[in-house]
Amino acid sequence: MLDGVVDYAKEFGFNPHPDYKNANELFGNIDASVCPVKYTYGKEGKPFYMSGPYESPTDIQRILNILTEKCGVGGFNTMIRLTDGMDDDFM
Repeated sequence: MLDGVVDYAKEFGFNPHPDYKNANELFGNIDASVCPVKYTYGKEGKPFYMSGPYESPTDIQRILNILTEKCGVGGFNTMIRLTDGMDDDFM
């Protein structure tokens, strides 16, 4: 599942967190291609971005800009946590 998430994110211009390599080593030599379950990523056929608790308004805007560039306006779904200095017109 993790390999699929990383591959899916790369399609839209996102690289895994620098710690991913170390975390992935926990799985050792497991061959993900033999998994019988096929996962679907995104929501309702589109990428889905939910802002995290430690993302700044600048981080959020950068991610939204990347998704807009790759998917177009309306080509992805979001759930954004509004913080101080942000309003409904943020996007």
